Amino acid sequence: MHHFLTLCLLTGILLSPALSRADERPAILPFDVTLGGQKAIIEGNPATAIVAKIPKPVKANAKLQVEGKPGMIIINIFPASENGEVESGGQPKIIMTEDGTETDLENTMDKSKLEAGTYLANVVFNNATSRILFTVE
Repeated sequence: MHHFLTLCLLTGILLSPALSRADERPAILPFDVTLGGQKAIIEGNPATAIVAKIPKPVKANAKLQVEGKPGMIIINIFPASENGEVESGGQPKIIMTEDGTETDLENTMDKSKLEAGTYLANVVFNNATSRILFTVE
């Protein structure tokens, strides 16, 4: 019986760090982001991924939602390649919402719509930033 208790204790000690790491969010997606009804996902190893992706193309006026208590949302959107590299010389589109959990892509500060193409968005919310790659159809 003594060996059984020791084994249980050791198993608990060895597994507890792994269990606590399972709750941690990846640095590139500290909160969930949904765009056009699709949740951003991380492909491959979360520890080495540089962006989370929206699986299918979205419309230029798609709704972006973040998960959490309402707060200020700041979104910087850059033209990018399909692997997430920002195109040089591209001017970012900026969207700001003061107190909420959602906005539309068409709510850019300069009131211009996103053209068809691939974009990288830094979504800043509750002192954290999620990096999202998406395509506008």
